[in-house]
Amino acid sequence: MAIIGNCNFDMFLPGCQSLKEKRMVLSSIKQKLRNDFNIAVAELEYNDYWQRSLIGIVTISNSQHIINEIFDKIGSLMENNPAVEVINQERNFY
Repeated sequence: MAIIGNCNFDMFLPGCQSLKEKRMVLSSIKQKLRNDFNIAVAELEYNDYWQRSLIGIVTISNSQHIINEIFDKIGSLMENNPAVEVINQERNFY
């Protein structure tokens, strides 16, 4: 049985002073996540705010444990990224 996992990261981007800077930071983050974890990722909210973003990540597996491990690794990567401050993280499984 396939399990779909969704994880949202609500973030503050303190160094961004324009939408162009924000796009550069988010583009770098999204590309790294896609390359390292083979997941789907997109910005979901706060598109017009310079220093705020909500990104959504989706993956599928036959084990919720595996999905949680992936989300834990992504969470560590996000927490250690000096360009962002994670405000909130939310996980859902379907």
